[in-house]
Amino acid sequence: DISGMMTPWIYVGMCFSTFCWHNEDHYTFSVNYQHWGDTKTWYGVPGRHADKFEDTMRAAMPELFAEQPDLLFQLVTMMSPDVLLRRGVDVVTCDQRAGEFVVTFPQSYHAGFNHGFNFNEAVNFATPDWMPFGIASVKRYRQHARNPVFSHDELIMTMCESDAAYLTEPWFQRAAAEMLVRERNDRARVRAMWPSNGTVQRRMNEADWDSVVSAETDIPEDTRQQCIVCKAFSFLSAVICDCSPNYVSCLLHAEKACKCSGHHKTLVLRYTDSELDGMFSLCRDEYQPEPEPEVKPSDDSNGGSKAQIWEDEFRRVMALYSGSADEAHTTITAVSSGTPAKDNERDDDSMGTAQTVSDDFMEVVAAEAEKAASVAQKLTPPKDVENSVRGTMTVADLNRRPDLAQMVLLLEEAQRLV
Repeated sequence: DISGMMTPWIYVGMCFSTFCWHNEDHYTFSVNYQHWGDTKTWYGVPGRHADKFEDTMRAAMPELFAEQPDLLFQLVTMMSPDVLLRRGVDVVTCDQRAGEFVVTFPQSYHAGFNHGFNFNEAVNFATPDWMPFGIASVKRYRQHARNPVFSHDELIMTMCESDAAYLTEPWFQRAAAEMLVRERNDRARVRAMWPSNGTVQRRMNEADWDSVVSAETDIPEDTRQQCIVCKAFSFLSAVICDCSPNYVSCLLHAEKACKCSGHHKTLVLRYTDSELDGMFSLCRDEYQPEPEPEVKPSDDSNGGSKAQIWEDEFRRVMALYSGSADEAHTTITAVSSGTPAKDNERDDDSMGTAQTVSDDFMEVVAAEAEKAASVAQKLTPPKDVENSVRGTMTVADLNRRPDLAQMVLLLEEAQRLV
């Protein structure tokens, strides 16, 4: 019985009260019904654009995200849908009135406001095609050390034990196989760090979860199952150390929880290897290895900066038109002004308008150069500003402000092209 997810919540709105950008816990569906009252306006971003939405938010408010990387979990951030649209993020809107339902889909961000006094009721739900989103949400919680609402692995095991027929369903087999392969690999990794045939100091103990006698404690059982490092639920297995017997670490962070040697640690298992292997044999055919993850810039890079966004668009357009400057100018000018460009559309009179397009493009370049210089003046010493604007930054300057250097070099390349 999870309040707000399994048990509906009531929402009372008043004129211009808002709900900030967020997606649902564990990327579940949600359904919202308005019993009575004034209109509620919703804005939504589809799940397929969730990453682009997050990148845009970070680029717009880098200082806030540097201080609070989990800012989007806190339901305190608003941004105009117009800004998101200009950044290529799909945004839809709808007005909800009394007697109407609004359903949000997995991983979709949504926000909105109320036109006046109203009374709504909402609850979460999940369907079979939610399973992959649930797995992705757990990884995101772990990345930000956020408390999950429930254990995804426990959900899968509970469903399997309550009705074996689930293991005949392909959608369930895929989710179960992902969990079992991940668990098997994690156990192998931990055992390799503290092998049973190693020295006494390095040898790790193993025990059944229920047989481990814990010290007297007021800590709730759910909290005791959470990794002390990443807050993820360690349902299938965990590592306990003699130095802190009331807490556990997940297998991914077994060596980070403390510096004790292996003989102080115990690998506790809720299910044996043979039990998990028997379950995997029933869903082996549906197992699909995860694709290699996309490599993204680290938080301390300028991957989400305005300079990077500009450069990405510049490279994309130039590749699209194979170096045709006139068409590239048209597209970049359209992008800069917020007008969607048609990739395959050619102007029959392009030669006659090339000079106009080039002039327009140079206006955009000049405007961006002025903005870059303005930012430089605010954030760097005068010497850095002079170097940045002239494009002669020293190595030290470059290390301090790589985003400005990147912008200057990009603008110079665009000007040479014209």
